[in-house]
Amino acid sequence: MVARRDDPADPHAGHLQALGGGADDEEVGALVVGLPVHNDGREGDKAREARAFGAWLAAVTGLPVTFCDVADLGRMVPSDAPHQGLVAEVDPLDDVWLGDILADNADNDRPILLLDQVTDP
Repeated sequence: MVARRDDPADPHAGHLQALGGGADDEEVGALVVGLPVHNDGREGDKAREARAFGAWLAAVTGLPVTFCDVADLGRMVPSDAPHQGLVAEVDPLDDVWLGDILADNADNDRPILLLDQVTDP
């Protein structure tokens, strides 16, 4: 679980909410921040902002933060997975079997909704 520091004046407060939203039941081991670098490898203002953001993340979450070229970050995740410059490293999810879900909810009249590959609009 990601530790949160709630400070409405903090310009990055929304980032922690987004990061923690899907990680409540999973242990986040590390964070990887993508650095937008120039073709010749130089880091510009955007890369410096990303490094500052990574330092902030490390301070408020207590998690290790590493940096890589944003193009390499895109290769760390499945090709259809949006990452927006930040990847959380977590253990794989346990397999869930439909039969188990149905058995666990046999006395429940509510419909079961299964979603896959849901992303922000």
